[in-house]
Amino acid sequence: MESRRLLKTKTSFKIYETDIVGVLKIMVDTLNIFCTKFNLVCGKNIYPTLGLVALNLGGPIGVFLFGKLNDSIGRKRTFFLCLSTLLLGSILTCTARNFLWWAGSRVVVGLTIPAIYQIPFIIALELVGPTYRSFVTVLTCIFYTFGLMMLSGIAYLIRNWIYLGLTTSLPFILYYFYWPYLPESPRWLLTQDRFEEALEILETLAKVNNKEIPSEVRQQFRGKMTPIVSINEESAKNLGFSDLFRTPNMRLKTIIITFSWFANQMVYVGLSYYGPSVGSDKYTSFLLSAVVEIPGYLGCWLIMDRWGRRWPLCLCMVVSGLCCIATIIVHKGWAI
Repeated sequence: MESRRLLKTKTSFKIYETDIVGVLKIMVDTLNIFCTKFNLVCGKNIYPTLGLVALNLGGPIGVFLFGKLNDSIGRKRTFFLCLSTLLLGSILTCTARNFLWWAGSRVVVGLTIPAIYQIPFIIALELVGPTYRSFVTVLTCIFYTFGLMMLSGIAYLIRNWIYLGLTTSLPFILYYFYWPYLPESPRWLLTQDRFEEALEILETLAKVNNKEIPSEVRQQFRGKMTPIVSINEESAKNLGFSDLFRTPNMRLKTIIITFSWFANQMVYVGLSYYGPSVGSDKYTSFLLSAVVEIPGYLGCWLIMDRWGRRWPLCLCMVVSGLCCIATIIVHKGWAI
């Protein structure tokens, strides 16, 4: 092997031959790859990780911000505001001229994650009755997984990260054409004393499903429910974040749910990011890491309505934890 000769890429960044095999593989993928564009090699190889931290830094802020807007201005307006923030951050990311610009843009994108997914999910749940909530939950998750599967194919076809970012972001503009058709949540409208609008949406839903709203329900909307909802709304206005910890029962539930979300999100996101590193082909590995989610969702759909929520959650977390521990015994030399 020649001693430390220099390779010069199309972007004029110099990389030593000590990692020539990896460099050539990257050059085949794209001549304008992110790390070489911003010269994030050698002493700066921690910078891509910092960019990932920047993305996740915006998440907690965005969840709180868009969560407050969700209850104040409605689900529909909040979704399109979140969508606009996502598009802005994505375009800024793809047009970044330096690392600080890029990292700041990732924070903007992070503000919408996972809010951009949760808001339509809330709308869907609030448009159906309790009987269909499990089905809607599983169906939403399956379509999310289909998106991950499509992403592996798109990333395989588009190796330039800038074009890839634009390809996976700009199509979201089409959602703005959905504004006239996306209904506001009837449940949110009821909390705002906007009964006529809520009734109009329910009538549309009934018409689409060839159903008829009972006359007593119409009467409740126009008269009997008004004082009841007003009392509940008045009580709800006095609730705040501290009420999640006010009583021992609510405090325990808040801590358990928060811990469950923290543990599940950490493991899921970690495995999703690590998925492409398993096996010899990163695109196939990412695809397979998404495909394996489908049986899990279908299994949840079958057991949630029979066993409830708590025991399936505990069972899934225990099995997942054992599987993660089992990966420690996998020998590095074993072929996958």
